Amino acid sequence: MDSLYLINMDFNPEDFEPIKNMVRDNAPFIAPPTNIENIYCLEDFIHASNFGGITLKALVDNNVLTRAISLAKGEEIAGNEESQRVLRLSCAIMCFFILSDFQLEPNIAIYEKASRTYHRNAQDELFYFRVADHIHPRLYASLALGRINKLPNHTIEHAKNLVRRMQDDHIEKNFSKTLNSWKMNYLFVLKAAMIWKSDVHGLKRAQKFLEWMVQESFFNAVASIFILLFLSPSRLSKMIRGINSESRKKFSNGLRNCAWDLTYIS
Repeated sequence: MDSLYLINMDFNPEDFEPIKNMVRDNAPFIAPPTNIENIYCLEDFIHASNFGGITLKALVDNNVLTRAISLAKGEEIAGNEESQRVLRLSCAIMCFFILSDFQLEPNIAIYEKASRTYHRNAQDELFYFRVADHIHPRLYASLALGRINKLPNHTIEHAKNLVRRMQDDHIEKNFSKTLNSWKMNYLFVLKAAMIWKSDVHGLKRAQKFLEWMVQESFFNAVASIFILLFLSPSRLSKMIRGINSESRKKFSNGLRNCAWDLTYIS
């Protein structure tokens, strides 16, 4: 017999399905191999976090990060139709995550940005993302569904005060540092890209990578698992962004960002 669970949530029940459908229809999540049948089933995540003893975590992409930060700074949803659509989708994603009690990890995107800008900018962006993470999901639902175009100032100030009280001596002190092994991971990713673009196909791709690693390089557990999955027939889409781009800049940036991600995960 199925069990019945009752969750008391401070959230408009009429917004539940529209938010879930908005996220599902745009398919923004890239999930690792998992036994979850539907990664867009909001009910399953809420149940898992409330009754399953499971800690949910998500790595936040820069696209969501920058838009959440802009709203936390008091900016309005504006621009052309496409810009507004993407902003409201980002709000739906934040609503989805906060309702499910996901722990949001933005540091990969922030490290990437800090490598090209400054530590002070990265600290500022991390602070405002944490502010965004402390906004009530009701407001994100209202933003996503077009009822409002900006967060109320008093709500932002309240979230700022919460985040300031939570900050301690363990926060990152140097976002501009170079993570030690990213260039070595770049070597692995570059080799994977070379094999991907060669005339080798199927399982021979993985074999070729393993032979290169044994004979000419060295074993790296995280990079190897990632590359073997990337070269497999069941690879996930967009594991290495820009891999098929004709633009040398997009191709190079995709490899570098992938190497940064692997370094942080390691």
